[in-house]
Amino acid sequence: MRLTHTAFTATFPTFFLGLAAAFQITALYVYHGHKPDWLLTTLCFVITTGTYLLNRIFDKEDKINNVSRWNFFNSSIKKSVSWIFLSIAALTVPVFLLMILKQYQIALLFGIISAIGLIYTVKILPFCRNGVIYWTNLKSIPIGKNIIVCTIWGGGAIAISSVFLNINPFRSDLLMLFIAFFTGSCNSNIGADARDIDGDTMCEIKTLSSLIGFKNTFYLLSGINTAGLLTVIILYNIGIGTYNLALCSSICIIWSELSIIPQFTFPQHMGKIATEILADSQHLLCAPLLIAFTAL
Repeated sequence: MRLTHTAFTATFPTFFLGLAAAFQITALYVYHGHKPDWLLTTLCFVITTGTYLLNRIFDKEDKINNVSRWNFFNSSIKKSVSWIFLSIAALTVPVFLLMILKQYQIALLFGIISAIGLIYTVKILPFCRNGVIYWTNLKSIPIGKNIIVCTIWGGGAIAISSVFLNINPFRSDLLMLFIAFFTGSCNSNIGADARDIDGDTMCEIKTLSSLIGFKNTFYLLSGINTAGLLTVIILYNIGIGTYNLALCSSICIIWSELSIIPQFTFPQHMGKIATEILADSQHLLCAPLLIAFTAL
């Protein structure tokens, strides 16, 4: 029973985000007036799960923040290698499958996302300091890594669905959706840094939260949410997007703000997995909302 609970708490948040990505691409198909492509939906789930799984395996601050999760993935070399192999397979198989199916443009987009996921986690980026070559990853670049992750969550599914359906991804109404997705991802991604601030500080990992502090992170996210909401309202008032789309986007952004309040106000009263799922819930909420408002 204990092993089952550990496995659930270690892997469920990862599968949750994979499911959120699958829901997001499905919702965009419905929004564009098409039936979902279940193969593409499945591949989005696989590649997103693989990306976050790889991050979990290499997330060394979990030695402090979440020891049970770290041990679940890294209690032995054999276990670590097995999980790494599984995550790499999840990142590469969808790309090769799409190439076999001659969906080259989609394969390219998936390949870019996979490459970013790999570079984000694994220290394979060389840089030179004082004549010495060091290796780093995107995760070690504060602010920059947040922008990259949030941009992928904000525009990845929009780009994939648009290319697959031969729709202009820069259409004005899609800008409103991008803002809603991007803003929500900021809360999820930067909020995760805030939850891990103790471990990141002890491991000397510089994140936005470790640089500006726990409370200031909340103020920053509230400012981003306010800016996102005001932008949606302005776009609607200048004729971009329908009323239903503006309302859907606004609700998503408002929920993003509400979902992070518990972790910043009374984190000691919530379990780690509950806090994580709540903060990531906007990823899953936006999709059914978009489907519902599209049907109205």
